[in-house]
Amino acid sequence: MALPAKTPPPLPRDPSPPPGSPTPSLNTPSTPTGSPPLSPSYVAAAVTSVDNSCTSRIIGSIAGNGAPRIWKEGSSPFSVFYEVPAEGNPLRPLFFEALNTAFPLGVGRGLTYASRTSRTSFEFHLVDQEACSRACQVGFPFNGRTVFASPAIPSTFKLLRLRVSRLPLHGYADFDELAENLRRCLAIYGQVQEISLNLKYNYPDGTGTIHMLRPPNPDLHLRHLEHEIKYNETTTFLATWACMGTHCTFCKEMGHEKEACTKRPKETRTCFRC
Repeated sequence: MALPAKTPPPLPRDPSPPPGSPTPSLNTPSTPTGSPPLSPSYVAAAVTSVDNSCTSRIIGSIAGNGAPRIWKEGSSPFSVFYEVPAEGNPLRPLFFEALNTAFPLGVGRGLTYASRTSRTSFEFHLVDQEACSRACQVGFPFNGRTVFASPAIPSTFKLLRLRVSRLPLHGYADFDELAENLRRCLAIYGQVQEISLNLKYNYPDGTGTIHMLRPPNPDLHLRHLEHEIKYNETTTFLATWACMGTHCTFCKEMGHEKEACTKRPKETRTCFRC
């Protein structure tokens, strides 16, 4: 009786690719098909996220309209400043049309750029102080809102921009009371124009910005600004400004630096080798 024929085992597969097939690159990583995409790292998430925790709030302004102020010196006796839409914006010609309706030629005397570099800030020259007051306090309607002008700073006044810190967080009922207290304690140095507080997550952090004007009237006898300003009998806050001169960060007095402060404790430790 004949035995059944055995099936020969399969030949080993040739590992080399067939002729004409592309050769895989050694630098290409082998990623499993259908694997989920990698989630962004913490660093990438931190870079792409926007921090909206820090904001500012105007709590005291003589303008009273809540509009952002343009702090520039006027070049004519009666002028104000406007921030207008950028060139190419279809609202730009509509803005000047509304401006001409509110202040026709004769009331408005001219329009010039506020600076050589900016094409969105304009100085608007008016006929008298009454027209300036109307532009700043009444405004004119445009695009569903009321547009207010910023009053020009008189050329004879000195503008000071104070960066303040260590502002009190207690002892007042609301921001209006805080603004009134700051205005009162700063009256011996000049005329407070605007007070802005820095907020973190909608809470004040004790810092802010105060704009002040110092008029040239010698009869006012204004004091020279100080680094440490008295808020009340028990509280002080700190102020810095451009070209403020030498001041001490230890005793908070003007006229010397920390290294030359006589109130600073002297070093009593000696070298262990001496």
